[in-house]
Amino acid sequence: MNKSDVGTLAIRAIACVAVLFAACMIAAGVALMIPSCTGKFAYGFVMRPPFLGALLYGFSLLGIWAFFECFSRRHPSYSARAEMYSLALLCLAAYVAFIMLLPAIGQIPETMTYDPAQVLKSMKAGKICHFHDARSQTWCNYEILMSMLAVVFKGGQQLGELFQAACCAVALLPLFRLSERVAGRRAARFTVLMAGFSPTIVMYSTVLTSEILSASLMVLAAYCFLDAMDLSRDRLNVVLMMFASGVLLAFSGLFKSTSSVFVIAAAVLLAIGALRSWNRAFLLRLVAAALVFYPTYRCASHVGQMVLSELVGTRQAAVAPGEVSSAFLYELALGLNVENEGFYSGKTAREFYAIPAAQRGEAVKAAIRRDWKKYPKLMVQKFRNIHGSSVYHHGAVSTFQVAFRGKNGRREPRWVWPLADSGTMFFKLIFLLGCIGLFLSARRQFSDIAPGVLSASIVLGFAVIEQVIEGLGRYKVSIYPFYFLIVPYAFATVEAVWSSIARRYKRG
Repeated sequence: MNKSDVGTLAIRAIACVAVLFAACMIAAGVALMIPSCTGKFAYGFVMRPPFLGALLYGFSLLGIWAFFECFSRRHPSYSARAEMYSLALLCLAAYVAFIMLLPAIGQIPETMTYDPAQVLKSMKAGKICHFHDARSQTWCNYEILMSMLAVVFKGGQQLGELFQAACCAVALLPLFRLSERVAGRRAARFTVLMAGFSPTIVMYSTVLTSEILSASLMVLAAYCFLDAMDLSRDRLNVVLMMFASGVLLAFSGLFKSTSSVFVIAAAVLLAIGALRSWNRAFLLRLVAAALVFYPTYRCASHVGQMVLSELVGTRQAAVAPGEVSSAFLYELALGLNVENEGFYSGKTAREFYAIPAAQRGEAVKAAIRRDWKKYPKLMVQKFRNIHGSSVYHHGAVSTFQVAFRGKNGRREPRWVWPLADSGTMFFKLIFLLGCIGLFLSARRQFSDIAPGVLSASIVLGFAVIEQVIEGLGRYKVSIYPFYFLIVPYAFATVEAVWSSIARRYKRG
């Protein structure tokens, strides 16, 4: 077996794990629809199978897709030059319309959860500031940025929501280009429509948290990194793209600490690329990644943090190295807490911070030694809760729902669950086809499978992290574009199935 075969085997191994992950996500969604032993469903009326809604959602997307397909056939020059921007603007218009509609359908900003409420408080302060404690570094950074926007543009919650909408629209541009590279313009159009009109993303983008901003910057960093990996680029272009990728990834890490997953996934991609395409041109990319991309990422992270700290007028926003390790231990203490199924617990949080900093590591180790036999069940529960439904306890849109609960106990509107779960189920099915397509595409040129390998590595790596930290479904929004970058490979699955049917038909 030569090196190229080993590289292909590695790609298929990653794809197989991704297929298993996608199948488990679908199973988790179905598991939440099974009645409990008491004869009651797990979370009330949010139990109707979303498959019919997923079908209707899929037909709606295909209708929009068909309109653009017909228009691009009649105007091919438009399709080549402006379709990507037209799709992004269409999605942005839908986001803005939804934002303007929210107050009329009962959104109550005063009832939002603690973290977004602190962001809104910083925007209303009339100065550049932050209200989170310095150990919540990414929240401090986000509040500094949002308060600065509020000072410059004189706005409040809607300004923050419009900023989030703009970030979502910007993320669609590299998503289109990378999808087009994998499977052509038709696949790119379908992928962008799925991402842009995902009910979960549309609803979550109205919540004042940093995940959307971080995800947009990270997918831009991925575009630059993958562009540098193109063997047809000259040396200067490779260096510039690696530099830009490092800067963008550093800025992404300032607002959500998921950039380390990207670095590991990039290392995996480089290792597979070395097996598949080892030559002088690829050696240049390895050197550029080691001497340009990673040092730039580390340096820009430090400089960016210092700039944000100076903007607020104090260095307290910059967390000391000891606090970083303490924050990781804090996440482990919450995520491995069997009593609360790995969700947030105020009691656990208070007990953790009551322990002297030097003894926190031993306390977490003692808890792990005590509960390790219960972890298999805990991992199943957390996976179901995180990936089963966007509406379920601490799901991706649970924070959005809270803003519809008034002091009189009025609950969130009933349209939230069918929209979120239908869109999620449709995506899960297409995501599964995409993972299968990545497996089938393993022998394609390295530039064609690189986006899929990078995306699958990021998605799988972050899924592992989610199993040990605090269990919140909204955390995976910070890498949501990489879920959608698997979608174009679904066309390889469809093509393979269609070719198989056609061959059998001819034989018959």
